[in-house]
Amino acid sequence: MRCINCGWNNPDHLRFCQKCNQPMPVFPADEKAVETKADKTDSKKTIREPEPVVKPEPVVAPEPVVVPEPEPVVVPEPAPVPEPVPEPAPEPVPEAAPAAMKLVPLEPGEAIVCETLPCVVNRNSSPDFGPAVDAVCQAEITCTEEGCFIEDKSACKNTYVLASRKIRVEKGDIVVMGGRRFVIE
Repeated sequence: MRCINCGWNNPDHLRFCQKCNQPMPVFPADEKAVETKADKTDSKKTIREPEPVVKPEPVVAPEPVVVPEPEPVVVPEPAPVPEPVPEPAPEPVPEAAPAAMKLVPLEPGEAIVCETLPCVVNRNSSPDFGPAVDAVCQAEITCTEEGCFIEDKSACKNTYVLASRKIRVEKGDIVVMGGRRFVIE
């Protein structure tokens, strides 16, 4: 088949010209003769037989399958199980608040003794404290019926319990203030 753009003779099955890549003409099935640009320059005309039209087989939809709905299953409710009654917990006996507390250094140095509570710990509380400990109030130690608590009051927040919150302390707990470690006794 000749290309109508460049006149190149292409095999019949191609949809685009091999030479110029233009689309090849599509002919309806009832046309008997084809005239192209190239044919106008030639004295011959090409007569082409139409390709037979193949009618597709009709598509038949399958019969719908009817699925019966399942019957509901009735499950009887279980009998209620009685909840166990917990035994009352014994009331804790409140310990008397200590009248004093001692912070003993884990490294060589002087202990901090809080003889009256609440007790303010600052740079003057121990000769071992340097400028890392607040001069006014590093921490405050208080004791109530619930226990003893230490609260960071320093500007730098470098008393290592939880900053700006009272924390319950007990004998054996370790508190760090100004880079020094103390054990509660």
